[in-house]
Parts: sequence; structure tokens; C-alpha cells
Amino acid sequence: MEEVLLWLYLKGLSSGEFQEALASLLGPQASGFSASSICRLKEIWVQDFKTWNKRNLSKKRYVYFWVDGIYLEARLEQKQCMLVIIGAGEAGKKELIALKGGFRESELSWREFLLNLKARGLEKGPQ
Repeated sequence: MEEVLLWLYLKGLSSGEFQEALASLLGPQASGFSASSICRLKEIWVQDFKTWNKRNLSKKRYVYFWVDGIYLEARLEQKQCMLVIIGAGEAGKKELIALKGGFRESELSWREFLLNLKARGLEKGPQ
């Protein structure tokens, strides 16, 4: 779930608004960052998110999926639709599998989203 929060906070936040966002994620000890420090952190986190969103899924096996499009309006110019897939592994542990932002939930959006999972090695759906 940390990836969802990170994406929400990174999407459209200015460096001036980041202090409040960091405090809500990390607590009051996350204060005193300069604008340049925040910009560097944001760049690192964006890259981490991109890496996570491209990770190899070929060894993953899931027995159940929760799939939904979640519409967000928080501090964004346009309503955003987050396509989200959460899976439960064989041991029952839930894991965020994929997350993609967009502007609407459509057949084409879901098709591209699911084909991306297949391209990353997820060959078997839930059992």
C-alpha cells in the first residue's frame, strides 16, 4: 500500500506542499527539508516507483486477485482513475501487484494494464 500512497503524493505535488505530505507519511520528525532536498527525494522515489512498476513477475503465483478502478479528486486538476490489482499468494499474504494512473477506466486501459503484467512475466491468473 506504500506504493499507492507514494504515487498519490508524488502526483502533482509542488516542493512547497511536500513538507505536509512527508509529515503525514513519516510523522512530525520529517521536517526541515530544503526545497532542493525534497526535489532530490522526489526524483529518487519516482525512479523507485518506476522500477517497482517494471519488476519481473515470472516467479509470482496468486490464488486471488482484487481488481478495481479507484477515482480520485484530491488536489488534482482532473479526476484521476487509479487502476489497481492486489493479489493473494498461496500463503494468503496480500501484495500490491500493479498500479497505474490515468483519467478513466475503460476496456482499452484495462487491456493495456493486463498485457503489461503478461509482458512482465505474469503468465498464470489466480487459481
